[in-house]
Amino acid sequence: MNSPNVSPQRGSALLIVMWCIAVMVTVLIMAASTVEQEMNSVSGRIARDRARQLSLAGLALADNPAIKPGDPILNQDFGNGERIQVHITSEEARINLNLWLADERQSTLVQLFGTWGMERRDAERLVYAMADWIDGDVLKRAQGAEVRDYNVKNRPYNRPFTSLDEVRLVRDFVLLETVRPDWRSRLSVRGQGNLDLLAAPADLIGGITGCSPESVALWLRDRWGRDGIRYSDDDPLNQSLEQALGQLGLAPNNGVSQWLTIQGPTRRVQSVGFKGDYVHIVSLITAGNPGGQDGQPAPGPGALLWKDERSGTMEALLRSGGSEGQF
Repeated sequence: MNSPNVSPQRGSALLIVMWCIAVMVTVLIMAASTVEQEMNSVSGRIARDRARQLSLAGLALADNPAIKPGDPILNQDFGNGERIQVHITSEEARINLNLWLADERQSTLVQLFGTWGMERRDAERLVYAMADWIDGDVLKRAQGAEVRDYNVKNRPYNRPFTSLDEVRLVRDFVLLETVRPDWRSRLSVRGQGNLDLLAAPADLIGGITGCSPESVALWLRDRWGRDGIRYSDDDPLNQSLEQALGQLGLAPNNGVSQWLTIQGPTRRVQSVGFKGDYVHIVSLITAGNPGGQDGQPAPGPGALLWKDERSGTMEALLRSGGSEGQF
C-alpha cells in the first residue's frame, strides 16, 4: 500500500503562509515599538513644557518686589513630580574673570586656583592664557597663549569673555575643570567685580583673601545668624564691610580688601522648574540689588544684562555641566 505524499505545491504554500505570518508579526512588533516611542516622545514634550511653565512661574515670583530672597514661596513642591526652586543672589558672589584678570589681580586668581587643587605652575599658565585671551593685542605673556598656541583659527578672541562656554576654549582650562567640576558656580563674566562677602561661598572667600579656614568659618557663622540661612529673621542688621574685614582678620588697607564688598549690586535669579525627570532652568542677571537693607524687600529688577534657558532631563543637564549656575 502506498503512503500518501504531500505535494510540492502544498509544501510551498505552507512555507509562504508561515513566512507571511512571521513578516506580519515583525511588522506588528515594529509598529508597537514606534507607537510606544511616539507616546514617550509626546509625554517627554509635555513634561518639558510643564517644567518650563513652572520655571517661568518661579521667575514671576522673584520679580515681585514684595518677595524677599529666601522666602519659602520661592521653593515649593506641588506634588505629582512638580516643584520649583528659585535662588536670588548677587552676581558678585562669583568671580568675574574679565575684571579679575587685570594685572594687579592675576596673582590672587592664581592663589585661588591653587586652593582648588591646581599646581602653581599650571595655575599660572592658565591665568596668563586667560589674560592673553581677553586683551586686545597679539603679544604673548610669559607662560601665556596666543595664536600659535592654538590649533584652531581665530583663537584667542582678544576681547573680553561673553560667556562661560568661551572660557572653556582657553588653553589648559581642562586642568581647572578636572579639579573643580562645579567651576560654573564659582566663575562669571558679568558683575561689578568685587567679591560679595555676604553671598560668596567659603572656598571663594578663603581662596581670594588668603584667610585661615578658622577665620572664614567664623565669618560664615556670623554673617547669616545662628540658623545659617540668609534673609531669615535672625540675620544681623546693618552689617558693614569693616565688620566683615575685622572678623576675617583683614586690615582695611590690605591689598585685597579693595576688591571686596558687602552687598553686590548685580542681581542674579535662577528659577528651576521640575516635572518628573525633566528640568527647565531660567537664569537672569539684572542691574539691581538682590536684597533690601534692614530686612526690607529688594526693589524690582533693573535692566536685563543676560538671560539663559536650558532644559532636559536632570541626568543630561548634570552631564553637560548644567547651566551657568548650578541648580
